Amino acid sequence: MKKHLFLLTALSLSCILACNKPYDGSNPKLEELVVHKDKEVKLTSSSFKLMSFNVRYKNTDDDKAGHGWEKRSKGVYEMLSVQKPLVMGVQECLWTQRYGILMNTKGYETVGVGRNDGAESGEAMLIFYQKDSIEVVNSGTFWLSATPDVPGVKGWDAACVRTCTWARLKHKRIGKEFFYFNTHLDHKGKVARSEEMKLIQKKMSELNTDGLPCVFTADFNTDENDVIFDDIKKVMRSARVEAPVSDSHASYNGFGNSSGKIDHIWYSGFDVAEFKTVSSSYAGVSYISDHNPIYAIFSFK
Repeated sequence: MKKHLFLLTALSLSCILACNKPYDGSNPKLEELVVHKDKEVKLTSSSFKLMSFNVRYKNTDDDKAGHGWEKRSKGVYEMLSVQKPLVMGVQECLWTQRYGILMNTKGYETVGVGRNDGAESGEAMLIFYQKDSIEVVNSGTFWLSATPDVPGVKGWDAACVRTCTWARLKHKRIGKEFFYFNTHLDHKGKVARSEEMKLIQKKMSELNTDGLPCVFTADFNTDENDVIFDDIKKVMRSARVEAPVSDSHASYNGFGNSSGKIDHIWYSGFDVAEFKTVSSSYAGVSYISDHNPIYAIFSFK
């Protein structure tokens, strides 16, 4: 009996230690525990769901491969109708896709502009929000380059023009404000990704002078162990790592041909209850994008 009691105590202690150790992406036993914690947390009167989603821009090559927007869009609309994020940052969204989402989902509006001209041309890093519940106090877009106020300029060794959209938002019912930054780091330029992160953090400091809670989402095109996150980790936390209910599933699926955790949600000033990678099929569409949406459930401290 004493032997059994000792073994039970030792096992309980080991489980407590394992579950309280932050996930660093390199511990397979802990990764298994995180997957086993995967369950949904119900929203409360003081919490809200925030989503990040690379929708994959509309292009003819995807049509030929059977992943065209006309097919995928039906799944996107159903996913949003089911998931109902209060706020959502999207990447690679063309203006025609924006219209489609607004027309086929209920109650959303957006802030953000096209990256080519600062209007409606090119991919947009849009922030969707439920207009009955969220008030936009202020918002803007800057370009990830040495001239952040000039539209259409590539930065450093970037392969593409990149932007960051930000918004100061007020949760109407709760009466509290927070900042949201949404971007898409370059997929090729290593120098660019590093400099883009530095510029975004600089803008965060300049804009959030009141020290409001803040969320930062993106397709970062790299995992959380990259050195480009060393500075952001000093002031923000990863929802994937910190949420008591989380998962370790890939956010990038490559339409079934690839796998990687390159989409992240960073936050400060909130409590996080859940992080989830949305990998279900919707409207009979296996892959609504080459990325899976991710979301976090936050509450104000």
